[in-house]
Amino acid sequence: MEQELWDTLLMYNRIRLEMARMAEEAKVSPYRISFIHALWFIQEEWQRCAVASPGSIPGKFQRMRMPLKPFILLERRPQRLYP
Repeated sequence: MEQELWDTLLMYNRIRLEMARMAEEAKVSPYRISFIHALWFIQEEWQRCAVASPGSIPGKFQRMRMPLKPFILLERRPQRLYP
């Protein structure tokens, strides 16, 4: 149980790290990067990395971040109300 908890925490931090890198490359706030989209893409990439050599993994993540548009959320509009 303890190992699975650590695995979950490590994966969460890895996703957040990738989101921060995506935000830096797109020059937007990290709050505008979708956690769900990042999670889906990272899961797919990890499955592909299972058969790749360990040295190629950082390059794969960098290429994954290239199409940034799907990850970026629209800006919040706090003046809008939905009663």
